[in-house]
Formats: sequence, structure tokens, C-alpha cells
Amino acid sequence: MNKRTVMNRELRELIIMLTDAYKLFHRQMYPKNTVLVYSNGTARSSRHYKGDNKNEVVVFGTQRLSRLLKDKFQDFFDLPEEEVISFCKEQLSSFTGMDYDVNHIVELHRLQYLPLVLKSLPEGSKCPIGVPYMTFYNTSNIFWLTNYLETFISCEVWSLITNATIANEYREIFDKWALKTVGNTDFVPFQGHDFSMRGMMLSDAARASGLAHLTSFCGSDTIPSYLDAQYYYDSGQNDWSKFPKGIVATSVPASEHSVQCAHYNPADGDELTYLDYLLDEFEDAPVLSIVCDGFDYWKFITEVVPMRKDKIMARSGKVVFRPDSGHIVDIICGTKDINNQGLLTGIQPKTTQQTINEERGSIQLLYDIFGGTINEKGFKELDPHVGLIYGDSVTLQIADEVCSKLATKGFASTNWVAGIGSYTYQFNTRDSHGQAIKATFVEFQKLTGRSGKEIFKDPKTGDGTKKSAKGLLSVIDEGNGKLTLCNEVSWVEEEKGMLKEILRDGELLNQTTIQEIRNRLNH
Repeated sequence: MNKRTVMNRELRELIIMLTDAYKLFHRQMYPKNTVLVYSNGTARSSRHYKGDNKNEVVVFGTQRLSRLLKDKFQDFFDLPEEEVISFCKEQLSSFTGMDYDVNHIVELHRLQYLPLVLKSLPEGSKCPIGVPYMTFYNTSNIFWLTNYLETFISCEVWSLITNATIANEYREIFDKWALKTVGNTDFVPFQGHDFSMRGMMLSDAARASGLAHLTSFCGSDTIPSYLDAQYYYDSGQNDWSKFPKGIVATSVPASEHSVQCAHYNPADGDELTYLDYLLDEFEDAPVLSIVCDGFDYWKFITEVVPMRKDKIMARSGKVVFRPDSGHIVDIICGTKDINNQGLLTGIQPKTTQQTINEERGSIQLLYDIFGGTINEKGFKELDPHVGLIYGDSVTLQIADEVCSKLATKGFASTNWVAGIGSYTYQFNTRDSHGQAIKATFVEFQKLTGRSGKEIFKDPKTGDGTKKSAKGLLSVIDEGNGKLTLCNEVSWVEEEKGMLKEILRDGELLNQTTIQEIRNRLNH
């Protein structure tokens, strides 16, 4: 112990270290004869925007959690006992300022498997607020492990549930307007495009956020999420023969402002060279996205783009134009309605060409240039050679407003794609849905055998949202997807119901895929 243990990556990332410090001492605080602790994960409240005021969350991330636990504990067991215990003793004693007892860690390491049962509702199901989406408890009398893992489990699950719920809210908005203005939702899986990778807090948060996005959409720029979908959900690579149902995640060639600015000649303001270069370089791309607002967006759309109308219309693929600044609703929809009547935003009329462009908006201007069709619902759709994507500060409210105002102007909602990222996926906390993990049942070893005790919390100083469930739990489907919590059930009843084991003693069970999750969620 006098020689400091070398802190390599494997030791630094030990699962035993991934917890709150106060968990280190709870083993000694439980009654001496405790042998089992049973806990659950529940969303207790809803403080997040929902257009239809539904109080439910999307179940997602528990299978990823089961694989993470399996992998991290396997890493723990694979390291030599002396190395692990020496490191834990040294670091935890140094951290706490006490001679920390690590005998329980020795016992766990010698077990050589994860003594835990993890149960979950089917991923992709919608769980009412107040109903547990997950339960877990220890096996092999390693009682302290259950709530020792609470910190790690909460950290790895709450954001995926929150973001999968938000992604589905976007999906519901786009589905609603697509059915109203198109008559089908065929394009919707690609109408919400994920940009979590550039905006989230650290890469692990980005890949988790992007993975949650894939429960409702196929469009994504977050490559790690595509890889995680394959690893954690056995989703395989994209199967384009089953378009779009066989697509896990996909993106398109797209320029950025550095590209546009690199081509720009300040002397003459020439941007035609930029447009020509991209059209030639990506001549065969099914979709090409071109950022347009590096300088004068309206000039680019109304003067530069029309000069290459024939070239764009001759392509087999689609050119998608991207404005990236300004008031999003106005930029897309314009400030006036289709008949130039009734201001949408209260802006007073002017006569300059730029103001006329602003009044008409991007979709109307593209329709003026390239034309399109009127669908069976009576709404205009842009010619399939062109489209629009906007990804700056899109929110659920804004997405709904854009679709609504497009419909007001006589355009189908599917004429644009929303870039979705940190502006909605990161502006959340664990409290957005009041997610918490609480123990509700313990067992003690007595001379006559095991004795169970139902436990719960009900703070009198609270408003009732922190009142926990009680005892062993079961979730019952009463029909039509209505899930109900049953408290204080027997072990026999606990084994039934909608909560199914997905991990037991280190073995993965009842696993699912991203496509199966999408089918449950967006049926």
C-alpha cells in the first residue's frame, strides 16, 4: 500500500468508482441482517412541453443500460483481484480520509458475475407518469449493490428517456401535419434530423442523445449513435432494400459556412462558383444540402439559384437549401400569407425587393422558381429536385408553428426538414420528468428464514410528487396500452406483468432492436 497504484484507464473507469461518495457508506447503514434491496425507476412528474398535455414518457435506454452493466462488470472481473482491491483501497481511503474497508468489494470480485436482476417495460412503450418503467434488485445476498448502482443507473437512463420522449413529440407534430397536408407520413422519418454531436455536453452525452433520437427518426449526423444502435440494439447496418424501415440512421453530403466562405470572392460577391462547384462535385448524390446564408441569403436564393435552375432540375437527386440565421418561422414561411393578405407576424409592409422576399418566405420562393404539384389534400409540394432544411434553435413549439403557417399558406408540412439538436435535447434535466430511483422493498435474514419489509417515502413537506411506490411492484396492462402500477404484490405477482427481465446475473435477456422500438412507438 506504500507504493501508489498506477492509474491506467481500466482502473480509472472501474464501475465501483462510478457512484456518489455517500453510497460508499450505505452498506454499513442498513440493518445488519439485510440480504436484499429492491428498487425502481419512475418518472414522477412532467414539467416538459407537450402540445397535447399527455403525461407519459417513452421507455428507452434500459437495454443499453443492461449491456453497459454487463460490459463494465466484466471489465471489473477481468482485472486481477490484487490490482483492483489495491486501487480501491488506496483511492477510496484517500478520497474519504478514512481507512476504507474494501472487504465487500473483494467478495463481489470473487463472485465473478454481476449479482443483479434488471427488469424493464418494453422499450418503445409509453409509460404514464408515476408508473415504474424499471425495477432492479440484487441476488447472492450482495444487498448493498442495488442502490450503490443507483447513481450510475440514473445517470445512464434519465437523459435517454427524456430525449426519446422529446423526439417522439417532434414525430407526433410532423405526423399530425403530414396527415393533414399530405395524407401520409412516408417522409416524416427523415423530417427530423439529429445534430446532437456538435452541441451536447461531451461526446458520451451526444451519442446517447442521438441514439434516443433514432427511436422516432432515421435522419442523423451523429455517427456514434449509429454505431451504438448496432452495438446495444443489434440493429445491424442500413438495409436500403427495405427503405425506410431498414434504415437505422443516415445522412447526406452537406456544406458548412467555412466551405461557402472559402469559395466566396469579396471583390465581386460571386457565389455562383460555390454553387457550381458543389453541383458538379456531388452530381450523383441522392441528396445534397447547401448552406446559403453566409452573406446575403435572399440574394442567393432569388438571384444565384435561378441561374442554375436547369442544372438542378436535370439532376436525379435533390438539392436542399439551408438558411441558418434569422427568425426561423419568417425565413421559412414568410411574413405574409399566400395571397399577400394578412401579416403573419405584424411586420409593416414595405416595397423593397428584400422585403418582398421576406414576405414570401423560402418555401414560396422555391416554389416560384422550381414549381411543384398540388397533392390530393390540396396543398402544394415543392418539385422533388429541391427542398429546405433549417437547424438553428428549432424547438417543439417552433416546429409546430412552421408546419401550421405553411398549411395556412397552402403548402404541405413536408416541404422542410428540421435540424434538431442541443437547443431542445440539452435544455433538460433529470427533473424535466421528475425521474428518480427509490427502494421499495428489503429482505432480512432471520433464524426462521427470510423476512420481507415493504418500504416507502412520503414527505409531508412535499407536494405529493415525491411519494414513492411501496413494496414489490408489478405493472399491468389494462388494455389499449393503459399501464397501471400495482404496489405491495407478492413475488409470484411481481414475476408477472409488463416488466420483463433484461439482465440476470450478467446474462442479457429479452433484447430488442431499434426497428422494433420504432414499431411500438410509432405504430
